[in-house]
Amino acid sequence: MDLNSSEEILLLLKQVNLEDEEVYTPKQIIEKLYDIINEQSELKGIWIEGEIYNYKKISSGHIYFSLKDEESNLECVYFSFNQNKNKYPYSNVELKDGKVIRAYGKINLYKKNGHCQLNVEKVAEINHIGNIFKKIKELREKLEKEGLFSPERKKKLPVLPINLGIATSDSGAALKDIIKIAKSRFRDINIYIAPCQVQGEKAKESIIKAIQILNKPEYQIDVIILGRGGGSFEDLFIFNDEKIIRAIANSRVPIISAVGHQIDRPLCELVADDYAITPSEAAQKFIPDIDEKINLIENYIIKMQNILHYRIQGLKEKYNTIANFIIWKEPKRLISQPLKYLEQLENRIKVSMKYILQKNKQQFTLLEEKLKQLNPYAPLERGYAYVTDKNEKIIKKGEEIKENDTIFIHFLKDKVHARVEKIVKVPEKS
Repeated sequence: MDLNSSEEILLLLKQVNLEDEEVYTPKQIIEKLYDIINEQSELKGIWIEGEIYNYKKISSGHIYFSLKDEESNLECVYFSFNQNKNKYPYSNVELKDGKVIRAYGKINLYKKNGHCQLNVEKVAEINHIGNIFKKIKELREKLEKEGLFSPERKKKLPVLPINLGIATSDSGAALKDIIKIAKSRFRDINIYIAPCQVQGEKAKESIIKAIQILNKPEYQIDVIILGRGGGSFEDLFIFNDEKIIRAIANSRVPIISAVGHQIDRPLCELVADDYAITPSEAAQKFIPDIDEKINLIENYIIKMQNILHYRIQGLKEKYNTIANFIIWKEPKRLISQPLKYLEQLENRIKVSMKYILQKNKQQFTLLEEKLKQLNPYAPLERGYAYVTDKNEKIIKKGEEIKENDTIFIHFLKDKVHARVEKIVKVPEKS
């Protein structure tokens, strides 16, 4: 864009004015705020009403919590020596999350980090439930009346999930734990990850979108684990949101809630098809050990063979006993009918046994073929190969590498070292 002379002069004047403006350091700003707060006498002894959350009492007796309203929150500290000197009605006031109280004290600003908090000297009771807990209770009652928490509407979880969907943060430990445990129990399971924010302003839309993505028919997801690795009441509050609750209820795919909290059950646990205390427990509890399943099938086959064998042996022994009775004048005539029935019964048992064994063999063969299809080395046997970088990370796109990078091309029995000379963008097919 070309500038004429008058525009250039205006830009130069603005730059000069900007350079002449006074600039402060963080320390100077904090000192100014410190002086302003200390000059306000009403801030040296003030009553503040709010709802308690993030309540914590440490071994020394000091209590830390925040007072919250609809718009903001203020951190507070209630030292043990202030608690001990108070008398009725300011003594023995029960403090807990969700309770609305009035706290009296002094506003302090710490120069080192600019942290502002209320140093509480005494607290007073207000006899009503906190707004946050009240809203959760009202929402729970509303959804219960609609039947969203009813056991009858919960979807049945698959016995052997082939495709597992995970909706959680891609930067947290929860994701790594789920993948590690799931793969250790069922090495050929397919895992589809829909990364989402699990706290913050955008968490609600992010979680709902992740659930919707994992419900797409093309992915054929068998079960979804929705969770995060614990956190404070405030961190987990998003899992009480009505829109998220309804997204879980409307999911075509069964959802397991695993938000990592043992004290306060968020509403997502009540609406989910099942739940676990932690993401790790979800993987351990709902992903079967495939080796145990195979051993179980084999044991059932052996048991059935043994049962049928003993029944046939028992019938043969009865036949031999009857056939050896010397009291019959015409033994063959007496036992001909039972013998015929015994032969028929034996034939039926053999046919039934053959059918049962064949059916179980077919099921086992189908499972074996399915596992073979999931074998990551199967494509290599058909002449395909995969490429990794020097850290053994699989390269899926050309944009993950650059020219002159060393790469490794893996065939079924060989690994080729190569250097990237040029990366050519393949045009997308219309």
